[in-house]
Amino acid sequence: MSTLSKISQRITTVKNWKLKASVLCLLSLSALLVFVDVRAATPPPLSYITPFVTRGAFPKVCSPSDGSDVLIAFSPWNVSASHSFTFLLPTFTSTFNVSSSTNPSYTIETYGNTTRWGSYTGYAQPNGLLTTTTYGLKVDNYYTLSFFSARRTGPYFLNFTIEVSTAPGQIVCAQNTYIDAGVIYS
Repeated sequence: MSTLSKISQRITTVKNWKLKASVLCLLSLSALLVFVDVRAATPPPLSYITPFVTRGAFPKVCSPSDGSDVLIAFSPWNVSASHSFTFLLPTFTSTFNVSSSTNPSYTIETYGNTTRWGSYTGYAQPNGLLTTTTYGLKVDNYYTLSFFSARRTGPYFLNFTIEVSTAPGQIVCAQNTYIDAGVIYS
């Protein structure tokens, strides 16, 4: 006995017309679903991924005692025309020391070209002792979020820079600074 004939016998024995109508609607709708071919779209293959490129070690740099920023590292990236690309979030590592014995804090600011991307407050050991710290790029504004989540087309130039400062009357130094960054091309 075929499946359809079994289903029709089962429906005829049911006395509740509402149940019969519901079952018939369900069967007719499920029959339509058999012919719907749903597949996830296959993304285009990536043709080239730069490994995370480490740039550094940048030389030791100390801030002036007036509280102003000083550039401690930079990482320029050039993407040629006709490439589609996405930048990966960079990380950076540095060894810091601050001259203060009571408040050895420092502020790091990151920039993409001239747009401020994020700011961090770090703490070193008191009295100028060295403290090595690694930071991932902090996404604390819409521009930064949209920059790293968007796919772009070259030509494009990006200069990722890191600056450091501390409170007036103190000096902060950064040494052995490295930037790890990468780009996905297609």
